[in-house]
Amino acid sequence: MTLQETMAELESLGSEQTRKTYGRHGATPPMFGVSYADIGKLTKRIKRDQALADGLWATGNLDARVLATMIADPASFSPAKIEEWLKGLRYHGLIDELTSRIAAKNPVARAAMERWTASDDEHVGRAGWVLLSQLAADETSTLPDAFFEDRLATIEAQIHSAPNRKRQAMNLALVSVGGRNERLRKLAIAAAKQESIPTIPTLVAVLAQASDDPLVPRIVWQNLHPLLETQTAEFVAEIDRLDSPKPTAVLDLLP
Repeated sequence: MTLQETMAELESLGSEQTRKTYGRHGATPPMFGVSYADIGKLTKRIKRDQALADGLWATGNLDARVLATMIADPASFSPAKIEEWLKGLRYHGLIDELTSRIAAKNPVARAAMERWTASDDEHVGRAGWVLLSQLAADETSTLPDAFFEDRLATIEAQIHSAPNRKRQAMNLALVSVGGRNERLRKLAIAAAKQESIPTIPTLVAVLAQASDDPLVPRIVWQNLHPLLETQTAEFVAEIDRLDSPKPTAVLDLLP
């Protein structure tokens, strides 16, 4: 597909209701308001196309940029290009897509995580902690426990004073790191100053705050799924405690 054809199709898929939803969660124009489901279908048709991804990103349109992260080739990104795409982003949904789909799959992931988590900028900091979540959730990762222990110490020192979007990503990191093994789980509990992590209440609370962020449900599910074999009743009870209408991210997990 050409850039013009892709933009025309995105525009045709947009809706006012979706634009309002994205706007409530911090997205700003230009955007068509295309659902992630429709962008996902378009991604399957296009597959991998870096040239088209570059063109879509250059438009500045939110929906085009989300699609760009899905069809881009992570290996083709230099450290400078990843920084260029992250620069100026303020919508957490797009930050998370860029981080999980490109930065996390690039050889510079660890270096980027270390740089971004040290940033005072709320949105760059979010990118760093989301990236740590991805590194922790990777079952093939050979990173030692000591690598994650250092980050847990930082979370313990900073999470309660961190701005909202950065704090949310720190919570995601706690869940992911705590899910790696029993030793890290205990350290994550201590860092969070909670009785346990990950637990059904913690995971449901994180999920309920996900809004339209597609990354949060994926991380939560990785940690929630093993618990459901023995704690289904507790999960249902936590869902029942949530105010109505239930958050979409929660409803999407229900059968």
